[in-house]
Amino acid sequence: MHQIILVLTIGMLNDFLYAQVSIAAQRWWEKTLKPNMVEINSAQQLVDSLLKAGNRLVIIDFFSPSCRGCKTLHPKISQLAESNPNAIFLKVNYEELKTMCNALNIPVLPFFRFYRGAQGKVCSFSCTNATIKKFKDALARYGKDQCSLGPARGLDESELLALASIGELSRKDCTRKDIFQESAFTGVVDMYYSTLELKEGTDFVMA
Repeated sequence: MHQIILVLTIGMLNDFLYAQVSIAAQRWWEKTLKPNMVEINSAQQLVDSLLKAGNRLVIIDFFSPSCRGCKTLHPKISQLAESNPNAIFLKVNYEELKTMCNALNIPVLPFFRFYRGAQGKVCSFSCTNATIKKFKDALARYGKDQCSLGPARGLDESELLALASIGELSRKDCTRKDIFQESAFTGVVDMYYSTLELKEGTDFVMA
């Protein structure tokens, strides 16, 4: 009887220790992840995720495991993801995807880019735990329901070409047949069925 109890106790202790080790081994950016938070592992996955998002708001969260500001901010970003289930949060590990991040001209960490349907990139900025209001304001502004004028635009043409030039994407992925361009004279949105050289949009960069 004593042997059975001892075996059960040792078994329970081993399970407890294994659980504790598993929790300790979990990387900080994997903790408190919500269903609408996705880890990006390649440039192709990033491009596909943006295009498949449709008219949903997409936030790209560029971070580094060694960035203290990123680690401190992560719990609040997770809370905002939970309270905004219709938005998609894409987490990009700078250390693992440094070549891609450099091609996308990520200037500082943590850094965020907001994308919305046919508009493509609507704003980008860096913020800290102390300036999280920037993030909340952008979420409130661009997270509102709105009519889509076409399929999701995703990355700019120049960014796609930059990724292709360093081998992160194939050239065929840079030929987009769903690009919309607004006429300066009529204000009418025309669809072009060939690859277009798009003018870089204006970012709202907040240091």
